[in-house]
Amino acid sequence: MTDTSRTSAALLRELRRLRTRYDAAASRRKRALLEQALRHMPHSPAVLRGLHELLLFLAAYPDDPATHALAERGLRDIAALLEDGTKCGLGRLRRALDDSGIAGTRLHGGFSRDLCDWLAGRFGDAVSIDWESLDEAKLDALLGLLAVRSEQDGLLETTLSTREWLEHARGPQPALRWLTQRLAQLGLPEDAADALFDAPDVRLVWRLSGPASRTCGRLPADGGGVFTQRGEPLVRHVDTTEIVRKPLEPQRPVGRRAAEALITAARLVLAVRGRETDPVTYADQREVTRVRLERGLEVVLFGMRPERRLPIESYFGYLLARNGVPLGYGGGWVLFDRCEIGVHIFDTFRGGESALAFAQVLRVYHQHYRVRQFVVDPFQFGAGNEEGLQSGAFWFYDRLGFRHADPTLRAVAARERERIRQDRGYRSPPAVLRRLSRGTLVYTVPGRGAVRPVPDLPRLGLHVSGHVARRYDGDRERAVHEAGRRWRRRLGLTASCRRWPRAEREAFDALSLLLDSLGYQPGERAERRRLAALLRAKGGPRERRYVLALRRCASLRQAMLEAAGPQRCCEEG
Repeated sequence: MTDTSRTSAALLRELRRLRTRYDAAASRRKRALLEQALRHMPHSPAVLRGLHELLLFLAAYPDDPATHALAERGLRDIAALLEDGTKCGLGRLRRALDDSGIAGTRLHGGFSRDLCDWLAGRFGDAVSIDWESLDEAKLDALLGLLAVRSEQDGLLETTLSTREWLEHARGPQPALRWLTQRLAQLGLPEDAADALFDAPDVRLVWRLSGPASRTCGRLPADGGGVFTQRGEPLVRHVDTTEIVRKPLEPQRPVGRRAAEALITAARLVLAVRGRETDPVTYADQREVTRVRLERGLEVVLFGMRPERRLPIESYFGYLLARNGVPLGYGGGWVLFDRCEIGVHIFDTFRGGESALAFAQVLRVYHQHYRVRQFVVDPFQFGAGNEEGLQSGAFWFYDRLGFRHADPTLRAVAARERERIRQDRGYRSPPAVLRRLSRGTLVYTVPGRGAVRPVPDLPRLGLHVSGHVARRYDGDRERAVHEAGRRWRRRLGLTASCRRWPRAEREAFDALSLLLDSLGYQPGERAERRRLAALLRAKGGPRERRYVLALRRCASLRQAMLEAAGPQRCCEEG
């Protein structure tokens, strides 16, 4: 390590020590150290990466406007350094930082067909197939389906490798784009095209730059200004119920152009980290909602295009940001009063206001989708997730008020909570955390009346399968067609349905089969009218309307529960 690198490493150690201190003396010292560190950008991979993470944290949690400006300037300087192709001697530094998501480096990763197509169309030659990791024999099988009959014999030419054949056949498009576009041209159902693309496990190499990086990726500015600490400490402890109940301003989906910008930003935020989620990849411009909260926080909600939605429950994703800097992401699976919720706070921002941020996510889902009960799957805090165990993620949810539904596990957690209260140095042993990860955690927003159970969806799906086997001899196309026709006639919609968008007709028919299997009997004319609107809303412009309509249909909930029983909240393994 050179003298410059040793100096930079020492500066970084002191900056890390001061990172979450916001008194006047610490803030002054922090600014002085930042200015010194940025005068001589380190070329040690470990030191440069450490400085990068620190600058991102300070961009999200700045002491004051001057610190925020320094952090953003430093991040731009790092991007300029690594993206400059004219400087010699930086190749080794870039390679050492590959797969970090930092601007100027490369990312290797695998993504869905839709996201690969979007990335290839947007970034062109910056995104290419990672031929070094590809099993070309598996790709050969896919190419045999994509080639037209008169060119298929060319695939047998032994002098050409798979890569060479694709380069020969693709024309002006990048090879990756040719694959995704050719699959689209076959006119297959979406899930069939997805399965064909996934079979050869095509992975990418992506040269990151600008907003397509963790360094510079931000939410589009909205003129809201920057929230700074100004001597105030970070909020470590929160009253979840108080936050969740605090009324939000009325929310409306954003305009088309702004929605597109937010979808683009969210896809990049996840992709440069090698991640993606269905609500972001398949986002519908008509159901993007930007919720501005206190202390510079924002939650952006994403609903999916109708053809990608779940059959009965509804999956809405979110991106969480502070001062425009992405902090994390997650999603919620909504059914009646219940929401199974997940959150991932990016490593860089752990140690900030993570508990407050997640409590605000619960607030948004509670008020926007009218859910009262939140459920966390055991994977989130340790079941089959070693990182979750080692980080003690169980206690993150416990401090927010989540509790086991199972009384035995609740008692184990209570004993551990008391040990921690008596001894602040105590840490739950791995064996105890493993035991605590055996059951789901539940948080219920206090309110009038008990939260009603929700049906068990896997058993409900089996109920429908049995109905199709018995009544339609397993002919699923006939079952959906006849059930839809029968329910349109029953609800008096035979004439008007011809004018419906295709997605609404398909959603109506699919849910009609569910009603058929339940032997459901709607009530008077007003209830029939509400039922018709509910069935169409599943394929409508905004799935939130379906969520709210389904909550109001108590008789349908009861019919589902009678067919499938309630969802099991807690299972021990």
